[in-house]
Amino acid sequence: MKNIHMTYKIKLIIIFILALIIRTGILIRHHHTCYVSGLTQGLLARNIIKGKGLVVGEKESTMWGKLQEEKKQLIDISEITDFQDDIYHPQIFDMPGHGILLAGIWGLTNNYRYIYVQILQILIDSLMVFLLFFVVKDLFGEKSALITAFLYSMYFPQAFLSVHPLRDCWPMFIGIAVIYFIIQYTKYSRLVNLLLIGLIVGIGTYLRPNVVYLAVFSSIFAIFYLGKKRAMRLVLISSIVVIFLLLPWWVRNYRIYHRFIPLSANFGVAFWGGLGIVSNPYGFEYSDEAADRYVREMGYTYGYGPEFSNVLLERALEVIKTHPVFYLETIVHRIPKALFPNIPWGIEPKDFDFVPNWSFHSWQEVTGGGLINYAKNYPFIFGYKLMRKGMIIVLFILALSGFWLRRKEWAKGLLLISVPLYFILIHSTLSYPNSRYTLAGTWVYIVFAAVGIEYLLERGKHFGQRFKNYCL
Repeated sequence: MKNIHMTYKIKLIIIFILALIIRTGILIRHHHTCYVSGLTQGLLARNIIKGKGLVVGEKESTMWGKLQEEKKQLIDISEITDFQDDIYHPQIFDMPGHGILLAGIWGLTNNYRYIYVQILQILIDSLMVFLLFFVVKDLFGEKSALITAFLYSMYFPQAFLSVHPLRDCWPMFIGIAVIYFIIQYTKYSRLVNLLLIGLIVGIGTYLRPNVVYLAVFSSIFAIFYLGKKRAMRLVLISSIVVIFLLLPWWVRNYRIYHRFIPLSANFGVAFWGGLGIVSNPYGFEYSDEAADRYVREMGYTYGYGPEFSNVLLERALEVIKTHPVFYLETIVHRIPKALFPNIPWGIEPKDFDFVPNWSFHSWQEVTGGGLINYAKNYPFIFGYKLMRKGMIIVLFILALSGFWLRRKEWAKGLLLISVPLYFILIHSTLSYPNSRYTLAGTWVYIVFAAVGIEYLLERGKHFGQRFKNYCL
């Protein structure tokens, strides 16, 4: 038995090395590719280091936007002029966690480049194979755990996302860690596990606020695995820790804006944009430019503050109140996108962002052609994109088979599926289901797919043995 465990350790180390090699390769190829989302966190980080606080300047933001548009690639903050006469505004449209993380790294390196956080993120993403192994080992055994670790090492969507200096790769890490410590708590009932869950979620909320209720949701949804007392204890203690960690942010926001702003002042924008997933006569559109245009058309003059978001939120709630069926329609359209996030893999033949023919929608706008014509003109690109979309569906089907095979252990299953269900519900009802947001729960697909693959391998081995005996 000891030798078997040693074999698993060696295999796990090899899998970690494989994961790191894959992510390093993607980093080399895509270290300058970006989503153009949330990158003002870099400006925030530099201002923190220079003692200006949680602020972003108007001139530096404008310069960053122009350079980004001109170069069509990730712009390091070292390339942005530090204007002495800039007009600074308190950061309120993003949680400041990623900016604080960058400030800590740049304070040590004294170099405002994103490559350092990119290296940190791919290292943590590679280390997730160990954490996933221990999660699945406790639930379904070592074989399924090893297969899960291997599949995650090859999981290009998350590997690609971890390369980007955004905060979008962190919810995946947080979800895995929360489930790991919940399992540890059921094994040992130590208070430290509850405190760590609260700490992880609290810090994670500063990085990505969509994780704020994850521990609460998971503990309630998996109450049969935890037991009522443990579940309530987890909810209570982890929530107290999260509240304690968020207090400085709440106090800061109240001092500046004289109102309670629990997370960022961007909820109204996300909620309004999420309703734009279907064509509508109400003006909803998933676009920051469209949101800005709507507010201006309403004749509202606003400064840099939460009022902008409030205007959009009020409009969204007004339409939902009078047209609830429309809201339900948007949810129906959002659920499939949340279930099957179609994020790039980072191994495309061309850099996906800046080649018009790579985007079907861009090609369609220029030519007016449909999907069939696109497939005829670019069969390789079309085939690759179809495979990329199909793989997440195949993974989901395998996961369903694995869940069915473990249906008698449904309490464990509920614990795991609480994670993707949480992200699906959040982004199907409260915002747009961007693939970067909903990918965070798909590691659970990998776990149950591994269970299904283990079963198939065992059946194949059994069939091979029977065939061998028959031949003999």
